[in-house]
Amino acid sequence: MPPSFEDIDSKVEKAQGDKARFLKSKEGLLPHFEFPSGETQEEKHYSKETLLADIMEERFEGAKEKMQNPILLENAYQYLRDYATQGSARKGENIVNAFWVFQALSSLITTHSLSRLSSKQQNNINSYLENPILLENAYIDLQDNATRGSQKEGKNTSGVFWAFRSLFALITTHSLSRLSPEQQNNINSYLENPILLENAYRYVQYCVALGSQKQGNDTSYAYSAFKTLSSLITTHSLSRLSPEQQNNFNSYFENPILLENAYRYIQGSATQGSEKEGKNTGNAYLTFDLFSSLIIVKDYLREKGKKIDDENFAKEALTPTKNIPPRPEMRTNH
Repeated sequence: MPPSFEDIDSKVEKAQGDKARFLKSKEGLLPHFEFPSGETQEEKHYSKETLLADIMEERFEGAKEKMQNPILLENAYQYLRDYATQGSARKGENIVNAFWVFQALSSLITTHSLSRLSSKQQNNINSYLENPILLENAYIDLQDNATRGSQKEGKNTSGVFWAFRSLFALITTHSLSRLSPEQQNNINSYLENPILLENAYRYVQYCVALGSQKQGNDTSYAYSAFKTLSSLITTHSLSRLSPEQQNNFNSYFENPILLENAYRYIQGSATQGSEKEGKNTGNAYLTFDLFSSLIIVKDYLREKGKKIDDENFAKEALTPTKNIPPRPEMRTNH
């Protein structure tokens, strides 16, 4: 059974001395080194980020298996297709539908699910990505939310949530380059807007507070928290936060109730979204949507942990912990 999120600190402590986890975690960190005969390998201590990534990966293995359900994927595709039809009918109309299309597209791309679709479905998805009206409507929706969300600090924080989600989707679908230079400059200005970022941070705080009150309650807020966190990671916005805010973000990644509620949300959505083809297509989409965010967070922790571990292991290699006896020629006889 995969580890639960009931007590992450204890899981991390156990993981530090777990040989199997050690063998798995060290892959790619440093070149392989064989200890001389007769010497024992010293226990390695990995960063909390690396171990949290391991725990997330193991905990969500069950959800990953549920996502292999062909009905769930078919329903997610139907959701995408229905909104694409409406969102590309006419410029300036049904712009919210265009937003949902790019969300669905990004979730299928990030979860590596496109290859499981039929050739016809994959061709349709390519046509959605290349549809100028659909992209234009998605941009208009982004512009509206970014404008409202950057008017005043502490105001329209939910609009900021939608704006950063749009930015996340346009980045992960590689659609930014298809926008005009003026539109791309506008997007850069949104990313650099301090009020927009501050409101996004406040929205995360709000969702984390509600999504981590009690295990099994307010799982939708856990979903929104991870969606916003993954959006800030993808848009490289975390580094623009204050040190205190960045520390708070790190604590969110470690919050056991928040992680458990996200797990429960994805399990519930997957169950409903795979009941019957053509039914609960929204739940099917939400399953892929949240799972894509969890992948982003896990990979972020993995990469961050790898950098920390590389530095620590390199320092350990240069600073032997055992006393080395003097070379024979340095000894003197008395």
